[in-house]
Amino acid sequence: MEIDNNETFTGDMALYQSIRSYIERILTDDDTYEKEYVEKIHKLRAERLAKEMYVFHFVRGFILDDRLKHIDESFSDMLLRKIQEKGMTDSQCYNKAGITKQNFSKAKKPNYHPKKETAIAYALALELDLEETQELLYKAGYVLTHSSKFDIIIEYCIESKIYNLQKVNETLHSFEQSVLGTKE
Repeated sequence: MEIDNNETFTGDMALYQSIRSYIERILTDDDTYEKEYVEKIHKLRAERLAKEMYVFHFVRGFILDDRLKHIDESFSDMLLRKIQEKGMTDSQCYNKAGITKQNFSKAKKPNYHPKKETAIAYALALELDLEETQELLYKAGYVLTHSSKFDIIIEYCIESKIYNLQKVNETLHSFEQSVLGTKE
């Protein structure tokens, strides 16, 4: 099959222009979009706080050991649960994320703390929506913000359902950002 380089170039340019306008809209004073984004984050934080307050009031008077039994799902637990929910095998997930088998075996450990880029690569491999991606990142101690071009590009790709790691990396590279899943 012959590939029409002109057609590929035109498609890549359209994607590039679409992302550029998305970044410009985010970085300018688009109050509506910013408010929606902030509202989503506040909602996630409010739900988290409500849960923590419920747990705090529920276990008031218990000793610290009893309170520690109410720890949220870890990054590893959520990752493994999402793999199962998506009907994927472990190897399908880590290969699609561009992660080595050795690194994935670390991810199965309860106290695993990935790099932000690794967590994002897993989210893309699992084709998580933006809210699920934010939740997975939160479990690893991260969040996508609008103060980073890298984060805005990742958010754009997820909202546009661009989950192909090579396409995401080409996009990141075209905006001079670091790439994901380089078989770390």
